[in-house]
Amino acid sequence: MPDVDARVNFQGGDFAGIRQQLEAGYFDALGVGALWISWPIDGADGYHDGGYPDHHACGLQAATTGQTAARFTAYHGYWPSHTDQIEARFGTLAELQALVNTAHARGIRVVLDFTANHVDTSSPVYTAHESDGWFNTPVELCEVVGWDVKPTTCWFTPFLADIDYRTPAARDFMLAHAERVVLDTGADGFRLDAVKHVETSFVTALRARMHRLVELTGVPFYLVGETFSGDVGLVDQYVGPTLLHGQFDFPANLQILKGLGTQEIGLDAMDAAIRAIRAGYKDGGALMSTFIGNHDLARFASVAAGQMYCGVWDVYSDIAQGWHFPPGPIESD
Repeated sequence: MPDVDARVNFQGGDFAGIRQQLEAGYFDALGVGALWISWPIDGADGYHDGGYPDHHACGLQAATTGQTAARFTAYHGYWPSHTDQIEARFGTLAELQALVNTAHARGIRVVLDFTANHVDTSSPVYTAHESDGWFNTPVELCEVVGWDVKPTTCWFTPFLADIDYRTPAARDFMLAHAERVVLDTGADGFRLDAVKHVETSFVTALRARMHRLVELTGVPFYLVGETFSGDVGLVDQYVGPTLLHGQFDFPANLQILKGLGTQEIGLDAMDAAIRAIRAGYKDGGALMSTFIGNHDLARFASVAAGQMYCGVWDVYSDIAQGWHFPPGPIESD
């Protein structure tokens, strides 16, 4: 998209490129057993106007920090529009199927990011059902009312229509949508985005639908959630036999970054903290996902190299640094 900064724009990555790297043995050499890729559904065209922090300092908050205007595209997969179409800038359905088949032939699973909380206001789903109770009204922005005050009803932005899963028709539509994606692609799981912002009734319904559709055939299907919080109880709240199989283990990630990244705690302290976290999860068989970094956090290599000025999990400040003082390249061994 012209007139959009390359850092927040499509850069050419696609299904065919991932398949080529699979065939070249790139992921085998890394010891990769699963790939997590962007939600492949058609995203909003053009761009949305937004902004980034107008300066860098530690402890910045989005609601109180000045903004420099910028344009952003749907390169990330989080602004779904036409739910019956594959994102053409990523490739075709046939190319996605070829990616999954190639991965399976090499013993690698494919998990899709599932953007279930909302659709872009350009979506035909929104224009057709805006007045049918499918979306939470009145519009209350999360950063205004508080992300944790009205988590399941607030809108992330004015252009991301928050789905009201208390409306049966909306819930049924999105369940059928998820089923169609699995049947069409052969994917092995979903990473459910922004779990704490989605009604729990949808999570349980999704687990039941995937159990009937996939797991009863003897094929595993992994539902892993994303709840960006260090609160063990909150993360655990969405895990169980009728909920998610597991979550990204953000509480453990915080300790890993302190122990291996900034080295502000010793390895014994890190180990003890993570063991205590795991003991706090009620479902001992839960498949929690341990990780050192993801797209919400500064790169682990930059943290470990001492290039991040504000420690760990100062996310908005790290965003500001990325715009104003981006970390340099990391030398590889």
